[in-house]
Amino acid sequence: MKKWKWAAPAAAVVLAVVAWGGWGLRAPQVQVAELKRGPVTDAVYATGEARAERRAEISPEQSGRLIETLAEAGDTVAVGAVLARVERAGLDLGRAMAEQSLARAQAMLTEARRDRERKQTLRGQGAIAVAELDSARRNEEKALADLRRLESALALEEDKLGKAEVTSTLAGLVVARAADAGEYVSSGKALFTVIDPATILIAVDVDETEVAKIRAGQTVTVAIDAYPGRRFEGKVARVVPLVSNLTRTAEVRISLDQPPEGLTEGMSATVNIVTRTIPDALIAPRDAVTLTEDGAWLYTIKDGRLRRAEFRPGAGDDSGIEVIEGPLAAGDLVALDPAEDLTEGMRVRVAK
Repeated sequence: MKKWKWAAPAAAVVLAVVAWGGWGLRAPQVQVAELKRGPVTDAVYATGEARAERRAEISPEQSGRLIETLAEAGDTVAVGAVLARVERAGLDLGRAMAEQSLARAQAMLTEARRDRERKQTLRGQGAIAVAELDSARRNEEKALADLRRLESALALEEDKLGKAEVTSTLAGLVVARAADAGEYVSSGKALFTVIDPATILIAVDVDETEVAKIRAGQTVTVAIDAYPGRRFEGKVARVVPLVSNLTRTAEVRISLDQPPEGLTEGMSATVNIVTRTIPDALIAPRDAVTLTEDGAWLYTIKDGRLRRAEFRPGAGDDSGIEVIEGPLAAGDLVALDPAEDLTEGMRVRVAK
């Protein structure tokens, strides 16, 4: 009996040790990092797209059937280049009729002028009355007025013919065409879009709460989806002084220091606008931080257990967030990408 009395407590200790060891092995494993001091930037993040500042929406001045297109998307064009032609059969007829009328008016003026000169000579000889000369002068004046009127009519018809040609008002790249030959086009409705590729900027929409931080000349890092893995440096070119009533954002335009080859309108981009730099800050890894309306928090690891630490965040960039105030110090271990099922006080294992 004594043997069993001593054996029972010993067995209980062994079971407790095994249980503790098994529990320890089952503790979740977490990736960790240390809080460090160093420089951190305060940045505004925004998304947008590449957009040309100089662009022209070119429309026909004359409605009608589109009989010819001379430019495609991707073509480079000069100012005044003919991009398309609208049907002009009726316009040609109008000009021909105006030319015929003008020719008759010129002949009538020539005849009226000769008649007036002849009668002026006869009046000088006393062969006719003054009234007859005055009548010849009025006929000449009327013939001249008719000629001027018909010259204007011909100019109008020629102007209509000129409007049957759709010409570019901007030297640059054709990026869109809205109709093909055979389709009916309306005057004033955009048929071509031409841009100046040299003026392409990155245009992003920034929340109105962040706009006041942004100034022309600030440094910007740009990621363009069409160039994965690459980052481009640039600067804030301008802040458009207008906040949208619908989105409550303002447009910020960014110029790239060295635009990549092939950059075109519409390419999507994400930007990081550096608004200030703190040279010596306590920095928490961004992957460890959960931001809330009241501040931020993260999990520290002390004695193998999670401890939730709330703090007041400051500046932040891709690498980390400044700790302005809170129970944290350089060297503290914090959990990276904490799983949702982790809780305060839970025992964890640090991943090697």
